[in-house]
Amino acid sequence: MEPLWKKAGHDDWIVIGRGHYTLASLTEQLDDPDALRREANGAYLLSRPVYVAPTGSLSVTKGEWLRMSSRDGAILVSNGRVLIADARVTAWDPSSRRIPRRSGMDKTSARLGSKSELRPYLLFQNGSETWIANSELTGLGYMGEYGSYGLSFSATLGERSLNRHMQKLPRPRGWLIGNRIEDFLFGVYSNRTRELVIVGNDFNENVIYGIDPHDHSRRVIIARNLARNTEHSHGIIVSRDVSDVRIVGNISVRNAGSGIVLDRQSRRGIVENNISIANSGDGIALFESGSARVVSNKVLMNQRNGIFSRNSMDVVMEGNHVTKNGDDGIEVMAQSLKEGSRNLRLDPYEAKSSARLESNFFEDNANNAVSAKSVSMLSMSANLYVDSGPSYFGGDLNKISATILRQEPKEPSAELLIREPGSKSR
Repeated sequence: MEPLWKKAGHDDWIVIGRGHYTLASLTEQLDDPDALRREANGAYLLSRPVYVAPTGSLSVTKGEWLRMSSRDGAILVSNGRVLIADARVTAWDPSSRRIPRRSGMDKTSARLGSKSELRPYLLFQNGSETWIANSELTGLGYMGEYGSYGLSFSATLGERSLNRHMQKLPRPRGWLIGNRIEDFLFGVYSNRTRELVIVGNDFNENVIYGIDPHDHSRRVIIARNLARNTEHSHGIIVSRDVSDVRIVGNISVRNAGSGIVLDRQSRRGIVENNISIANSGDGIALFESGSARVVSNKVLMNQRNGIFSRNSMDVVMEGNHVTKNGDDGIEVMAQSLKEGSRNLRLDPYEAKSSARLESNFFEDNANNAVSAKSVSMLSMSANLYVDSGPSYFGGDLNKISATILRQEPKEPSAELLIREPGSKSR
């Protein structure tokens, strides 16, 4: 944001060093309308960056509207405590006096900071505790160098931070309850958080992802959210060792990528009682993320597979309703990844997959009900197949379709085991 601050003619910050401030008390204390001023109907125009120190706190509440000037590079960065409740926090164009709407970007431009529009953002770092509830957040985030995605909880520190001091603070904690989050670059992003609770929010028309906990975040709960209309990628994704995540009771609909994704060694995830419908990718996808439970989900009318599992061992898929998807109902596969597709030192994997399919209902999927390719082991019991594609079973299962239909137990207490040689590990 530095070029924008210089263009705006200022290089000063508002620093809350200690004590608790509201927007009203902060405005009074500063007594500088060029930095923060009160406008009509509970609105406050912020025209400077704000930093909340570990010994400080800030609250935005009770119908207040924090307008963050996109012209002046307003941002909020916190190592302390922030409460936003029953309020609005939006980007703001002081010239037109309205929330600026992001111009259309293709996916490449959206990911390149040099081609993206500089916009305000919220960044919560080490030591921070953040509560955002029953609020409307609109128009934040761009692809900058660090933490600028819109709403970020990150323990990663920039080069200019007081690294040695800040690294001693505990990792960020955040609670997002009952908010509407719209037109962000990423609806919410995390990196190495120690606790992140995302419950009952509406993520709508965000650019890259709706919900994106990342990089070793812990104690992550994603429940009863609506993730919809993400412009370029997935509605809900956890990636790179976001293990033991709970993704329960969400609706993920009409996203440009997949509905729900576990990615890059995000192990022991529970994906339960979600609805994933009309997404352009898979309904639910697991990439190199084993020991997961995918249970009692409704996976409907997605353009690719209903449920897809790649290079993920010991995955349980039970009681899912998988209907009218554009490829297979469930596909399980082991696959060697292309060289250069990822950093294999940072994200190692084994080209091995296994799964247990129990009591799932498959109806009218375009290709097959179930497909398996190079899996180590597949266990099947009590699944129901209705009108799926040219055949019920694809990949390595196609040649034994009759055997599966004859021998698969009708009760979940028994199982049909299908073993195939595993592919080479990497």
